[in-house]
Amino acid sequence: DLNIDEEGRKWVATENGLARISADDKVEEFANRKKGFPYTRLNSISRDTEGSLWISTGRDGLLQMRETGIVNIGEEEGLSSGKINIVVEEADQTFYIGSDVGTIDRYKQGLIERIPFKTDLKQAGIRDICQGDNGTLWIASYRGILRLQGQSEKLLTEKDGLPAIDMRRVLKDKNGDLWFASRSQGLVKFSPRLNKVLHVYNKENGLGSN
Repeated sequence: DLNIDEEGRKWVATENGLARISADDKVEEFANRKKGFPYTRLNSISRDTEGSLWISTGRDGLLQMRETGIVNIGEEEGLSSGKINIVVEEADQTFYIGSDVGTIDRYKQGLIERIPFKTDLKQAGIRDICQGDNGTLWIASYRGILRLQGQSEKLLTEKDGLPAIDMRRVLKDKNGDLWFASRSQGLVKFSPRLNKVLHVYNKENGLGSN
């Protein structure tokens, strides 16, 4: 993954460590095991409003980095799993943390709590999380899209109009519609209000790839 901060520095998450390139591209730094940075398989980078970097890893949980140092949030700190795929910041500095073993944790003001649900996503992995209206969570996995609201949950699959179940991204647009990105069968526009798929974009109607 790649993240550019307000100073124009490029932060690069890699399989072997964390790289940083200066704004003028003249200084390159790479932190890895040889240089005392013990974390590998870095998956994604995001930055919060306080300037912290949040880095998900495939082996060592979730890292919070500040200019003063690194905070590693793992199973010892309360995460359900150290195999983190995605971290998403929503309203009120609430972070949703999705793991490769199908669990989701909520992190807010230093407190971690696991979000319970009955649908089995252990073999699917959490790929993305989006907070919709009325506290609804839309969760992308390789078993489809899980809609979670309180005690109610529904797994959307091909039976609900999806072209595939290998879903990787969920985004909400300004009109309140949702966009689901699949790994193999294109892009889906979905209406939560109508509870149905509005359109599927794929190679047959303009996409360069599914």
